[in-house]
Amino acid sequence: MRAEWIAALDADHENLRAALRFCLADPAEAAAGAQIACDLWRYWETRGHLTEGRRVLAALLDRLDPACPARLCVLWTAGFLAQFQGDIPAARRLLEACLSAARQVGDLSAEAWASSFLGWDVYYDGDADQGHALARTALRLHREAGHHMGEVMALMQIGYIYMCAEEAEEAACWYTRCADLCQDSGNVWYHAYSQWGLAVAALLRGDHEGARLLGYEALRTLRCMDDAMGVVLCLDALAWAAAAGHEAIRTATLAAAAEAAWAAIPATPTAPLRAHHDAALEVARAALPGAEYRAAFAKGSAMDQAEAIAFALGEPARPRADAGRAGPGQLTRRERDVAALVARGQSNGQIAASLVISVRTVETHVQHIMDKLGCGTRAQIAAWSAAHSPVA
Repeated sequence: MRAEWIAALDADHENLRAALRFCLADPAEAAAGAQIACDLWRYWETRGHLTEGRRVLAALLDRLDPACPARLCVLWTAGFLAQFQGDIPAARRLLEACLSAARQVGDLSAEAWASSFLGWDVYYDGDADQGHALARTALRLHREAGHHMGEVMALMQIGYIYMCAEEAEEAACWYTRCADLCQDSGNVWYHAYSQWGLAVAALLRGDHEGARLLGYEALRTLRCMDDAMGVVLCLDALAWAAAAGHEAIRTATLAAAAEAAWAAIPATPTAPLRAHHDAALEVARAALPGAEYRAAFAKGSAMDQAEAIAFALGEPARPRADAGRAGPGQLTRRERDVAALVARGQSNGQIAASLVISVRTVETHVQHIMDKLGCGTRAQIAAWSAAHSPVA
């Protein structure tokens, strides 16, 4: 069911973008735009449209009346996406603003969501006690409200805090609670995320075989969901498991594939996850001659998502998707053409004339390119195009 939901939103993505552009252009429709944007938060997370979501939400915050009730939802949603993209300072600013305002007006739902995600940020910045307190407050509020998804996310956040502290038993305990809740309610999607957390907890306990099996189960499910963020988390965890099992070539290949997948979203793993990633690569680098390490790393770097998943699961390589289409973070053929012309210094009008399309279409392409690459300026598009142009 969730895979069908994602596919339906993919098919309607351009219409949703058009609706949001309309809402942003008319101040009277900003609240309606906020409702649409906040309803898309898990879609943006799943499909790797983090930059797009953050851009839209930031624009809405500039347009919404400070007293608009929807503003609180926009704040915590924007904070969540920033956190997932690895931008912890921005996430904390947004979530703290939401939490303060929610407490002032007595919005328990917004307080619960902001507390849940802010707990990790506060822990990350060095206040473990306050991080745990916020996460548990979120869990209590979501339970009192009977909000299933909120309870799931709160349990995951608590498990994640313990995981990053390398407290394996506590992490496993909370992720097990989350997995049980998901299984009882038929929430296959977040059950897979719980399995990922249990896989990392198993690694922390030294059970790399258990971690590998749990990682396989999670990856198979998240592939069916076409969840770019879930897939990259599993690829990385399986690379760490391979390092623990002294499989140096597999480690280097999977870790490189994970790096490519992170860059494609674009997002950055948080420091604790990055530390495990770097440690795994060091194991592979120390075990392999330089040429073998570089070959394995290059192989992983060149994989698309389907190839990386097939490699991780030991399946036959699948054919690459049509080059005219694009997954999360990848440009279509037309977008690459537009990026190349941007790199040549052409204006939107000049690009429109060159490609025989409308200026509005060019503007849309440029915005999509920025969203996919995480760019904020045309100069950054030009730099990307130069780095990815074929050598003559």
